[in-house]
Amino acid sequence: MTIRPTKSEPLPHSWPVADWPPHVFPNRANDARYMVRANHDALVECGALTRIGRVLVVLGAGYAVFLAKQASKVAGYVPSNPPPHGTHRKNKRDRDAALDIA
Repeated sequence: MTIRPTKSEPLPHSWPVADWPPHVFPNRANDARYMVRANHDALVECGALTRIGRVLVVLGAGYAVFLAKQASKVAGYVPSNPPPHGTHRKNKRDRDAALDIA
């Protein structure tokens, strides 16, 4: 389920990764932790990620810059693992034959 705000809310000044705001993409703390791990270098380069003691903190202004840089990648998005052709077949023998499984 995707959470979509009814109106455009401004980014907070800063927030810890563990307490990710629900109105900021990716909307959930678990997804945010993965996104921060996967994009750590880009977030630091944009000035969006810092550490205060042991807590990772996202800075709103830098995060806006990071999202603006990533926007060009959205239009040509292709799923990383598209389902192979023929996996929708009902019986196992036909499905395995379509996937060339012996």
